[in-house]
Amino acid sequence: MRLAVVLTASVAALVAGPVAAALASCAPPVTVEEHAKRADAIVYGRITGAEAAMYVKDRNSLDVPKRQVLEEESRIYDETLHGSGTASPYEVRERLRTIMDNYAYVFRTGEGLKQALREVRKLRGETYHKVEDREREYNTNLLHVLELDSLLNVAEVLLLSAIAREESRGAHSRIDYPKRNDLSWLKHTLAYSSPEGPQLSYLPVVITKHPPVERKY
Repeated sequence: MRLAVVLTASVAALVAGPVAAALASCAPPVTVEEHAKRADAIVYGRITGAEAAMYVKDRNSLDVPKRQVLEEESRIYDETLHGSGTASPYEVRERLRTIMDNYAYVFRTGEGLKQALREVRKLRGETYHKVEDREREYNTNLLHVLELDSLLNVAEVLLLSAIAREESRGAHSRIDYPKRNDLSWLKHTLAYSSPEGPQLSYLPVVITKHPPVERKY
């Protein structure tokens, strides 16, 4: 299933079922040090494991509709593994990398982000579901094509979120909005899948011991 979930301060998701740890949960200590990242994995990994075990202990199933499972199986094995695309998924992936490097790096503009969004959506229309290796097991070729699906999904969400966030904060530096704006944008961005594409909503930041301050160097 292609789901995007946001995690609370524990490891429980706003969407029932998934759990995550450390950076994936949006609740680790903020750091750039490698040893601290490992500490995140150890500490939050233990918490996640314990809570995940409690979650599944009294459940007989994952409560996933059978129709949804069959649709996902068909997407992977019928549409992708046996797809007849003409575009190389590796070329599409490289073009996606170039688009994001050119328009969605740390320093961004609204017009550049909108141009990137147009180009990413055009890439999505490419017939890249082309898998040379038809084996169902240990198929890295299939894995790479499925990864490209996910990369395109994440790129679209990132661009939509960056276009909407008219401020600069951390690694999101809008040249056309150079100032941080806590009054309007001290909130988490949530993205939900819909037939019309990603839909954005927001969640307030819970401030506890350390109030946020502007990052200065």
